[in-house]
Amino acid sequence: MTRKPPKKGTDKKPPVKKAAKQPPAVQPSSVPVPSISLPSFLTVKLPSLEEIAKAEKQQRETAMEEAALQTEAPPAPVVETPKKPAEKPPARTGRYSDFSPRVVRLLWSGFALLLLALLVTELFTPSHPAFGIDATPFFFAWYGFLSCACIVLVSNLLGKLLKRPEDYYEGGAS
Repeated sequence: MTRKPPKKGTDKKPPVKKAAKQPPAVQPSSVPVPSISLPSFLTVKLPSLEEIAKAEKQQRETAMEEAALQTEAPPAPVVETPKKPAEKPPARTGRYSDFSPRVVRLLWSGFALLLLALLVTELFTPSHPAFGIDATPFFFAWYGFLSCACIVLVSNLLGKLLKRPEDYYEGGAS
């Protein structure tokens, strides 16, 4: 079977598709609308255009009044009142003048207790002496104390040896 070519002048149009059936329109009154009430802190009342215009007008008026007051009022005269000298608290004297006596006592007591605790713990810890002298009890405590005392004495001696007169740098220039 062979097909015959279409005749000239007759055009076949494609068949027109029928539109699909749409569901019937829902009437607004037939759908129940849930009632949602928001807490008062979530609701926001927006101002109307008249309220906004009224607020802007009030702002302009108050700004103009403030500007007028600032230009009309003369500056207040500056009067300096004599200042009373500040009363100084009684001066503390002594070695620990920055601290109250109670704080100084607490610090000394705390350090003494800490020292005593460290000495007691040394009695219960095993020692591994490398030399003969470090096997003596409380070796590291008295060795540290003597070393510190030697440092203080040597620094005092060096201070006295290297001390210069107060005008040392002024006298030799001319």
